[in-house]
Amino acid sequence: MNKLYTIIKAIRTAKGITQEEIAEKLSMTQGNYTRLERGQTQLTIERLENIADIFEMSVEAILNYNKENPIDFKEDVEYYFKYSQKLEKTIENLKKQIEEYDESSTDDYRKYNSEIDILKAKNKVLVEKIKQLEESISEKLAHKDLIIQEKEKTIEDKMKMIEMQERTINILQGKS
Repeated sequence: MNKLYTIIKAIRTAKGITQEEIAEKLSMTQGNYTRLERGQTQLTIERLENIADIFEMSVEAILNYNKENPIDFKEDVEYYFKYSQKLEKTIENLKKQIEEYDESSTDDYRKYNSEIDILKAKNKVLVEKIKQLEESISEKLAHKDLIIQEKEKTIEDKMKMIEMQERTINILQGKS
């Protein structure tokens, strides 16, 4: 379990988030958060889920975090996609609540419409993040494919060179 605390600190550092910022978002003191990060305070599942939201990652991505390969874009896309779906459900629930209120209570009507507008804006941002991450993944895969092709060409060239050297050796040894 100590590894989890190390992972949380590594992710926080990699994302450029301070202990104070996380502590504030978790409604705790910075000292309490420091103890949590050091493993001196037990981490609950609910707290881990809250930290995952702050990191904009899934809990699975935190548990599988690897310092050598710290960013798993696939995991980020999945997080944003699930979060986007959650916002869409919230929007639908608010629309149902609006339908249930009569229009004479305009304050509630305005309040819910305002919440829907805010959620739609958040969802639009998430959809854009998903697109950006998908583009980044495509670019990285294309770059990876190019590197693989270059390596294959280098191996092919080296194999030809070895064959030529073997032929030369055979000729010099009179084994043509």
